[in-house]
Amino acid sequence: MKYVLPLLAALVPAVTLAATPEQTKAVDQWFSRFGKTTPGCAVGVEQGGKRLFTKAYGMADLESARPVTPDTIFEAGSISKQFTAASIAVLASRGKLALDDDAHKYLPELPDYGVKVTLNHLLHHTSGIKEWSDIVELEGWPRTSRAISEDYAAQAIFRQKTLNFVPGAEYLYSNSNYVLLVLVVERVSGQSLEAFTRDNLFRPAGMTHTSWRGDFTRIVPGRAQAYDGNGAGGWRLDMPFENVIGHAGLLTTVGDLLAWNRALSHPPAAFMSWVPMMTQDARLNDGHMAHYALGLALTTVNGDEAIDHTGSTAGYRAFIGRFPGNDLSIATLCNSGTVKGGLDWNKLEAIFSKTAKLQPPNAPKAEPASEWQLSTEDLAALTGRYYSDEARAELTARVSGDKLVLSSSSGREITLRPTTAGKFISLDGMWRVDLSPEALIFTSDRSRNIRFAR
Repeated sequence: MKYVLPLLAALVPAVTLAATPEQTKAVDQWFSRFGKTTPGCAVGVEQGGKRLFTKAYGMADLESARPVTPDTIFEAGSISKQFTAASIAVLASRGKLALDDDAHKYLPELPDYGVKVTLNHLLHHTSGIKEWSDIVELEGWPRTSRAISEDYAAQAIFRQKTLNFVPGAEYLYSNSNYVLLVLVVERVSGQSLEAFTRDNLFRPAGMTHTSWRGDFTRIVPGRAQAYDGNGAGGWRLDMPFENVIGHAGLLTTVGDLLAWNRALSHPPAAFMSWVPMMTQDARLNDGHMAHYALGLALTTVNGDEAIDHTGSTAGYRAFIGRFPGNDLSIATLCNSGTVKGGLDWNKLEAIFSKTAKLQPPNAPKAEPASEWQLSTEDLAALTGRYYSDEARAELTARVSGDKLVLSSSSGREITLRPTTAGKFISLDGMWRVDLSPEALIFTSDRSRNIRFAR
């Protein structure tokens, strides 16, 4: 699917109009859960390039009792990907690279998989490259449990000798694609991602409050702290302590995100050459479409055509969406890990769209029930030490009651319960494990067949 953009020579000014009283009341009701004792959200809506609604709810910092405002800076999670993708598009428009180039041309550290992996595969999540955070999880360090550098994440990717599938065969979301694309941007441009996006994207789009979390120790005035529930009805800090950016790590405001959407919907002259690339869908090897463009999902929301993306890092939650049929733009940024999907942004779209038909959410998938019972002797036969070169980690298996527990050197534990003969699932549902006395083979939603040998 390819979206046609209006060819305007300049950014449409953000003239402020007013939402109707009914729309304002509906949004206020939806965000009424946030107050003086909770984290919160900022919300922004534009239509036809004109500001329709901007409001903030809840607290940016519970310790200092600082409220969220429309200018509060949040982390945008995976919304960040479209800025990395746009950087690649800018370089392509200048002839510095081609989207069909083999990624090995810029990333010689990638193993030889015996097949071509292109920049397009990385951009569209069709490369088959495994999720770096899954590898780090198996090392014993899930995200937010230790400081992680860009190089640390990249090396975890470079150690993977196999792919999830033949490139182009499937769409499978993986942050690793965008960790690698950051390296491409930096190596081709000769600039850091921070400098390149500032000069070529943020400033031209009028994004005056946007930067990157390239150093998580940096003081960012006006930033909201991120929180999650503490299990006792209160809150705890949940911040992203890592310096890996490009797939995440964008620090921004709802106003800046609306300015970005405006620049993509009504591109200024400086953006004309590359903006059309941003919404080009990927065609899989079998001819089906991936419904994912350059850091942008191509979907429908409430029956309306949508170009959108969600974001989630530590306790931050975010959403940005454009709805061409109504020339509508919505951005939400939140600092509570209890918020799901940017606070059900489909309901926000329904409030402001003239054509939306609100649809019920999908029912959650039931977790598979255990169908296999192992004897104490069978479990004991699986105990011992298992090692993976790709994960650079050792796991020790021991029996605890009727379950098998895997421990890493960091003290991290993964408890498994059997489902069928030789197959287990972690209690949190993240990992599916084929297990025998010879090997553990881990599979998650984003990483397949990570082998630990006895």
